[in-house]
Amino acid sequence: MAVSTVWFLIYGGVFFLGFYVLHILLRLRRFSGDQILLPAVHFLSGLGFAMMIRLRDPLRDALLFPDFAAGVGIGCILAFVSSLPDI
Repeated sequence: MAVSTVWFLIYGGVFFLGFYVLHILLRLRRFSGDQILLPAVHFLSGLGFAMMIRLRDPLRDALLFPDFAAGVGIGCILAFVSSLPDI
């Protein structure tokens, strides 16, 4: 496998697992928020992720999707932390 394929699989996994783990955690906590918001954000982020895979910097030939996937993973963590009740 090429190096970029391995990175794609790693960061693709971070992207998808972030949303699915967030969904499972919210279901386990019986979160009563809007049920359509998370799938809509996942869909729109998926479009952005696909664009980041497709776009490349021609001068540096750098992959753009690792930062995007890491940001999505951090955003999913922050979304779960913000859904916790105040103590």
